[in-house]
Amino acid sequence: MKNILYVDDYKIARNIESYKGKVLVMNHANKILYTLPDSFTDEQVNDVMQVYKDAYEKGVRDGEEKIQKEIRAILNLSDSHRHHHEVYYK
Repeated sequence: MKNILYVDDYKIARNIESYKGKVLVMNHANKILYTLPDSFTDEQVNDVMQVYKDAYEKGVRDGEEKIQKEIRAILNLSDSHRHHHEVYYK
C-alpha cells in the first residue's frame, strides 16, 4: 500500500486572489485538496495533513481487517485458522 500525503505529495499556496483569507493545500497538478484559514502556519497545515494521513491509513487497515473477517466467515473459518502469511498491522 502506498502511503499518501507526505510533504512531497502536496504544496501549500497562499495569497491566491480568488481565495482571500485562505491557505490552499494542493497536489502537484494544482488541484485543491483542502482550504484552511490563512492564519494557519505551514507547520499547522503539515500537522493537519499528518492527522488526515494517519486517519486514512487507519481506515485502510480497518477495512482490510473487516474484509479478512468477512472472508473467514464466508469460508466458515474462525480466527484460529489464520495463516502466517496474512498481513498484520501494528
